[in-house]
Amino acid sequence: MATSTFSCPDLTDTQSVNLEAMRSKLATLDEAFQASFEVLAQGEPDRSLMRFLWAREWHVDKAFSMLVDCLKWRRKYGTDTILQRPLEEAKMRAIRNGFHVGMSGYDKQGHPVIFVKVGPSKCGGATVDDYVKAHVQFSEWRDRVLCAEASKRCGRPITTTTRILDCTGLTLGHLANLNLLNAMSKIDEFNYPEKANAYYLVNVPYVFTAIWKVVKPLLQPRTINRVKVLSGNGLDTLRQFIDEEHIPVFLRDPKSSVDCTSLDCSLHRRFWAYLQEQAAAAPPAARQEEAAAAAGHAHVETPKKRHHRFSLRKGPEEGKQAADSGAVAPEPSHGAH
Repeated sequence: MATSTFSCPDLTDTQSVNLEAMRSKLATLDEAFQASFEVLAQGEPDRSLMRFLWAREWHVDKAFSMLVDCLKWRRKYGTDTILQRPLEEAKMRAIRNGFHVGMSGYDKQGHPVIFVKVGPSKCGGATVDDYVKAHVQFSEWRDRVLCAEASKRCGRPITTTTRILDCTGLTLGHLANLNLLNAMSKIDEFNYPEKANAYYLVNVPYVFTAIWKVVKPLLQPRTINRVKVLSGNGLDTLRQFIDEEHIPVFLRDPKSSVDCTSLDCSLHRRFWAYLQEQAAAAPPAARQEEAAAAAGHAHVETPKKRHHRFSLRKGPEEGKQAADSGAVAPEPSHGAH
């Protein structure tokens, strides 16, 4: 197994023992699972094991069970080779028009800043399965390419991102997409744990309070603790953690018409080109996987106490900033738009 090119952060004696226990348990898995873990880890095996340990409060058996479930999901869904199986361009264009996600730069610690424009994200024009596949592909590209570039840029490992959700235009109508958003959040929480430093929500309308009551029970406590609702456009707080030029342009200049989320923007054209390159280089076996994956679904089994189970068919580095940036999901201020 490859070893990290960077040293791990300081651990307590107990954490070091638990990490070693995770290494030992990982060594007992079959070659196929270990190969899948290599793809997941992207050269940072210890940090990847630590993410699962953090997600389960450093309980080794629970963390290892979570990791094994993740590897089973990756095998069943064909995640290791999913970047070799792009959606048709028309579907991808519809998805980018239906879910507005982009990257504005890096925060002051070097993490990629990923944003979502919630208001215009109506999640139409494609099936739930297509949206989920596009989401998993973007997550894999983020980890394999964007975080790798950030690591090289900083000269140290960057394996997490900072998220900004612009809630301009959020309405109760967005709850119509709850099935999709719930499925995507479960995939993230159980297969990409501890990948976000913080979720900064800006331009939060009054209706958010009602929506949060519905969404909050669907999230893991560690995710909830990273949700920070900022006053107004949040610029005063964001500038503490992100240099001005790396804050999304639509927050710095609401009149800006810069395209930063469609398939024609620079980020997604680059993503699309990468998918095409991977597809062209894919061995025949990967295309056989595509046929099997197309007939299947993204299945996420959550802990029994949550009583959630998804079978999607047809249908429409935990940093200082996470602790210092305000209260968790308060009532929107009177200055919110």
